[in-house]
Amino acid sequence: MLGTRALSNVLAVALLSTGLVGAVNVQAQGKDKKQTQGSIEMGAGKQVSVQPIVEGALSTLNNDDATKVRKLLENNIRSMRAIPGTGMMATEVEGQGMIYVSTNGRFAIVGGVMVDTWNMVAITSAKDLDEIANRIQLKAVGLSADDITMFNFGKGKEDVVIFIDPNCPYCHQMLDQMKPLYDQYRFRIVIMPILGESSVIQARKMECTENKAEALKALFEHTAGSLPHLGDCSPKVTQRGLVAGRRLGIKSVPFTIAPNGQTKLGAITDLGGWLSVNRAEGSGARK
Repeated sequence: MLGTRALSNVLAVALLSTGLVGAVNVQAQGKDKKQTQGSIEMGAGKQVSVQPIVEGALSTLNNDDATKVRKLLENNIRSMRAIPGTGMMATEVEGQGMIYVSTNGRFAIVGGVMVDTWNMVAITSAKDLDEIANRIQLKAVGLSADDITMFNFGKGKEDVVIFIDPNCPYCHQMLDQMKPLYDQYRFRIVIMPILGESSVIQARKMECTENKAEALKALFEHTAGSLPHLGDCSPKVTQRGLVAGRRLGIKSVPFTIAPNGQTKLGAITDLGGWLSVNRAEGSGARK
C-alpha cells in the first residue's frame, strides 16, 4: 500500500508530465549539447531546458494542481527523462526512488504498484485495468466540461462529452445520431481541430461568430467553412479543447465520454444503445 506522501508525489509527478511531451516537441531543436543542471534528457543525446517546458505544462493545470507540482519541484524531484519509444517519463524523486508515469499523466508505477492518478486507485489486476482504463471523470483530471464545450446540444439531464473535428466524416456520423437523442441527453460538443488548417479555420469561425445557433447548424450540416470571417478573435474555447485532448491522450476523433465516464474512440455504430448501458450511476442504466 502506498503511503500518503508517496501518493502525493505520484500525483504531482503525473500532473507535471501532463502536456510535457507536447511541450518538449515544441522546445527540442534536436541539437546535441552537454547536459547541464536543469535540463531534461530527451534520449539520443537531446536535451532541452526544463524551465519553459515546466511552465508550459503548468499552464495547462488549475492553480491547486500547479501549486502541488511547484512544491514537488522545489523539494523532491531530482531528474526527469523521457524513455524513448515507451510513452513513459522516468522521474527520480528524493527519498522515494524512481516513478514511471505515462505521458498523459494518468498511470504511474512506483514501488512496483501501478496507480491511476486520475482516480487515485491502485491497479492490482487485469480486471482492475479493464474496469478503470477506459473510464474518465473530467473533474478528477482537473478539467471542466463548461470550459472546453463549444456547443451544447440536447436537453437531457445526463451529459455526454464528445470531441470532434469539423472535417471528420466519422464525427458527422455521430452528430447525425445525436438528433433522435436530443430529449435524453445533453451533448457537450468539444471542437478539436486536428485534421489540418481547414479544421482550424472552421473552429475559429464557429467560436467567434455571435450567432451560435447558426454556427451549430453549420457544424451539423458540414458547412462551417461558409461562416463569415471575423476580425480579431482569440479562440480560447478551441485552445482549451486541444489542451484537454492532449491531457486525456486523445490522438484521433471522435472520442466520446458517456455519463458514467466510459470512453469510446471512433464512431459508435449505435450511439443510443451504447449510451443506454453507460448512463450515470443511479439513473437506471440498462445492464
